[in-house]
Amino acid sequence: MEKIVYEYEKFESRYDFYAFVTEKLNAAGVDYLLLAGWLFIIPAHFIQSFEDRIINIHPSLIPSFCGKGYYGLRVHTEAVAYGVKVSGCTVHFVEADVDGGAIIMQATVPVLPTDTPEDLQARVLKEEHRILPLCMQKLCQGKVIKEGRVVTVLD
Repeated sequence: MEKIVYEYEKFESRYDFYAFVTEKLNAAGVDYLLLAGWLFIIPAHFIQSFEDRIINIHPSLIPSFCGKGYYGLRVHTEAVAYGVKVSGCTVHFVEADVDGGAIIMQATVPVLPTDTPEDLQARVLKEEHRILPLCMQKLCQGKVIKEGRVVTVLD
């Protein structure tokens, strides 16, 4: 697979950047886009171009500790401070509402009374590394069925 890098700063606007990337991805026949680690809010016009084909992972059990500004260690800091007993990660479809897309898969981890945010982050990351490849495999095999907000993952 060829690696291509586009420098965002070289475009006149965010809209121009995403229009260019849309054209390139469509020309390449891309089936799915995976945003693991992408920390920018994607514009609605780009999301609409790839409806139900953009996948993201979030380090909490959506709808908890998610949305604009909730990423990285902040998610785990908030979870520990709130006193939740379980946390985890969520693989979801991307929609214009940040972290608001239909949930494909979630995994849970316990939150221990002695946890620091870093402890919880490490535990959640292990689950992220487990379920994200599994979700992508199931998507590519046609084993993910989305009907509105309800997503079924087949064996």
